Amino acid sequence: MNRTLDQTAALFGVKPRALRKALRELRILTPAGDLASHHRDSGHLFSDPRSVQVGPKRLKHYAVVMVTETGIQWLAKKLGIVITDKEVAA
Repeated sequence: MNRTLDQTAALFGVKPRALRKALRELRILTPAGDLASHHRDSGHLFSDPRSVQVGPKRLKHYAVVMVTETGIQWLAKKLGIVITDKEVAA
């Protein structure tokens, strides 16, 4: 199951803002909060393009950074976080 960064932060037991800050320090996220280009095809993270209608005939496009199942374990290892409940992580 793919998770957003907020869902991943909840799984790790940290605040979403703290997780994003740590990912920026590791250069996994850009300063704007997008996924860094060298992590796009790694299989751990990906950007999910979305759009929302903001007016008549106007769409706003944005991307949500998603974490794959293998990315959960990879991020936990990078951040030094131990996931105790393996069932939740799967």
